[in-house]
Amino acid sequence: MKSCQSKTCKLYTKEEVKSEIEEYKKFFIEKSSTDGRRTAAYYSTLIGLIDKFIDTLDKSILMEHLEEYWGYEHKITYKGIELFLVHYYEIIECSDNSSQNLYISDQAYRLFSVDSKLLTVEEYADRYRVETVTVRQWIRRGKIRTAIKYGNEWRIPELTELPTRGRSDALYFLDEDIELEKKYEYLRGCHSLWIIQDDYNKKLYQITLHGKDITKEYRVMYFDVKEKEQLELYCISSPHIHYQESILESWEQDVFYNEG
Repeated sequence: MKSCQSKTCKLYTKEEVKSEIEEYKKFFIEKSSTDGRRTAAYYSTLIGLIDKFIDTLDKSILMEHLEEYWGYEHKITYKGIELFLVHYYEIIECSDNSSQNLYISDQAYRLFSVDSKLLTVEEYADRYRVETVTVRQWIRRGKIRTAIKYGNEWRIPELTELPTRGRSDALYFLDEDIELEKKYEYLRGCHSLWIIQDDYNKKLYQITLHGKDITKEYRVMYFDVKEKEQLELYCISSPHIHYQESILESWEQDVFYNEG
């Protein structure tokens, strides 16, 4: 399993993992009183999930003496919070006079996870006081990318935020040897795909396909809004294509687009 993650510091012990996740908890508690976008129910769910993670962490036994190039990482996503044991294959020394380096990882082993509750379309609609038909439309249009299809029904992780207007890029990863519909054969050999709105023509989206080496472009196409929505619905509907975005990345996008 390759995670291809990067971060600026390593966590070596249970205490360091707990300290960092508690800092995130404080951050979210502070933001809950000033954030006009996310609801009180959203913050209550997120903070409750962090508490469950801390409780599970306290009950877990972790190695306290890790060799060089090994460390712990936690990941907060819409699916929940996970803890990994990670191997770093490269350490890049930062040149900005800081004491932190950049750690690039190539292997990640999940130790445990605290999962987000899955809501029905009706439960999600009721939570945010919108019509169920609106939620289904959001899914069809690729605005709720975290939705999971079970037969003919959908489930939505409770940490999924309401869709917002404006630019919203997406990254999907594909399983190897995935079976594809004929219409989407152009995804054959694709490991990941980026969907980015064109900066000059807002009615166009750039679809960039990558092989296993995500640093190299595999193929670039341009889709109109309808084609883009059809592609995203296919990605969301497939159990072998996975939407990738963490809770913290969502916050970073807010800062970037609001200040930019």
